[in-house]
Amino acid sequence: MAWLLLASIAVSSAGSFRRERETGLLELLVVSPIAEWQIIVGRLRGLWVQFLPAIVLLLALWLFCASFLVKGNHEADSVLFYGASLLTLPVVGLYNSLARHSFTSAFLSTLLVGVVLPFVVARADECATYLLWIVGQAVPFQNAGSRTLLTVLIQASVAGVCAWRLHDNLQRRAFALERQTG
Repeated sequence: MAWLLLASIAVSSAGSFRRERETGLLELLVVSPIAEWQIIVGRLRGLWVQFLPAIVLLLALWLFCASFLVKGNHEADSVLFYGASLLTLPVVGLYNSLARHSFTSAFLSTLLVGVVLPFVVARADECATYLLWIVGQAVPFQNAGSRTLLTVLIQASVAGVCAWRLHDNLQRRAFALERQTG
């Protein structure tokens, strides 16, 4: 369910500025007296409020059900990872909504940069050990420490960079235009 919710948020955020770009309203919006940060925060607030009930329900039920599991299970790490992903993914999606020409590339880039990349980077040593184990050069580790906090920090950093670049692109009016002519 968490992956479906992540995909839904990625779809909504990656297509957020699409209609405004197509109709030319985005150009009017950036020359209006509204500041760029107000546009960004307003969009983010709209996306977060749209998905807030589903996010809260999912995470609350997940933690509740995890309390019935055996003590060795670390569901809190998963809840933290998905909670951070659900909060940072709209920022990455808004950036890609303006930076990419097509919806498909914006959607895929949002998922790759917002979720997959932080996960892989935080677990690079584990991935290397598994690759070496596959070729017979190392023994796989039995109990790897949690990399969840590092993943969350990377996600927050990626979201911060995307927010800064989104602001810069809005300020310079450097966004991919897709107006229909004819």
